[in-house]
Amino acid sequence: MPTGLTSKPTLSEYAEAVRIVAREENVPCIDLNQKSIEIYESLGPKGCELLSPLTSDGTIDTTHLNLVGAEVFGGFVLSELRLMVPGIDRQIRGFVKPEQRYSTTQPTTVPNTDEQSAALAARAEKPTPQGSSTIIVARDGSGDVKTIQQALARVKLNNSDRTTIRIKAGVYNGPIVITRPMQNITFEGEGIDKTIIRFALTVYDPIPQGVPDRMGGNGVIVLGEGFEARNLTFANTAGDRGQAMALRLQADRAKIENCKLTGWQDTLLTHSGRHYFKNCHIEGRVDFIYGGATSVFDQCQIVTKNGGYITAASTPENQKYGYLFYRCKISGWGKQAYLGRPWRPFAQVAFVECEIGDNILPAGWHNWGKESNEKTARYVEYKNTGPGADRSQRVPWSRELTDAEAVDYTPQNYLKGNDGWNPLGQ
Repeated sequence: MPTGLTSKPTLSEYAEAVRIVAREENVPCIDLNQKSIEIYESLGPKGCELLSPLTSDGTIDTTHLNLVGAEVFGGFVLSELRLMVPGIDRQIRGFVKPEQRYSTTQPTTVPNTDEQSAALAARAEKPTPQGSSTIIVARDGSGDVKTIQQALARVKLNNSDRTTIRIKAGVYNGPIVITRPMQNITFEGEGIDKTIIRFALTVYDPIPQGVPDRMGGNGVIVLGEGFEARNLTFANTAGDRGQAMALRLQADRAKIENCKLTGWQDTLLTHSGRHYFKNCHIEGRVDFIYGGATSVFDQCQIVTKNGGYITAASTPENQKYGYLFYRCKISGWGKQAYLGRPWRPFAQVAFVECEIGDNILPAGWHNWGKESNEKTARYVEYKNTGPGADRSQRVPWSRELTDAEAVDYTPQNYLKGNDGWNPLGQ
């Protein structure tokens, strides 16, 4: 599994001097020193080698970037310039499509060991009681282990009892993978501003060791059922330069409470299963809540960043429920955004009794450039308030629920499934 170890920067004093000058002169400052720390800690020691050129004698030059490294850092600089310098898009030339970049046309994945591959491929078995336990993670060495990855290595597999991993204040590095046999795991932080799980890579960047196939660009990957998290932040700090997930939920019965999820594109992937979010802050720009799961967002803060789309649901045709935003507050800054667009034709999304700000476009919904989606997408609203809730200019293929229909649009109905799961009562 990934180590989660931290780096030891050597140029911090020089970087701080540049920051001070930028503040004094009131000019933009792109902090490549901090970003390099985040990227290298996300990649791990072997992953960092993928960004480095070779010297004439075949050794790795750790002081410069190769073409892949230039793409990674150049993309970040461009995304930051777009934020700092309005109108600079008109001056940008030479755009290279992601599929044509060095980072996607050359080998840029650190191979997993046989042991890692076996652990990532392991199937879940029917859980049995093995006793509840608590593991304390603290970067300063005051806990049982220093990294979340080390804590997961101690977890009893296929355990029907809960394992609580208490994560003390600090910044902890992804990627973090909760494999299928790691069932009923809880991440418990000390607060969203104190306990932060950070990752700084997109799906187009090199993939560090310990990541399942086709799951690059994800900070935390949850494959084990019964996962819970509370009082912490999941952050993907890659910037606005492509798909970059802070959290990927690919398991049933996940409960996320009092957490913050930050990113730009694809912040949260609700791949499959049932998920309950309560009192969470979720922000992004493009499709930042997406996937085919049944997910409820109960009294959450949803924040759009300079336009884009909140949702990109891919709800299967035979699945009744997709996303329910229940009594949430929708706000944002910069350009106006859409409530969603259908990643797959039968996307199902409901906004019920939400407070919707003027950051939402009057049309509300987008068809992703396919008129056929207008006949299949299931987009509904009910008794929302605020300037963005005005339905007078909504697209005609979305609709307002009747009082009788709205009875079924509750968190309990969305999540009960065939086993009666009710995370609200826990």
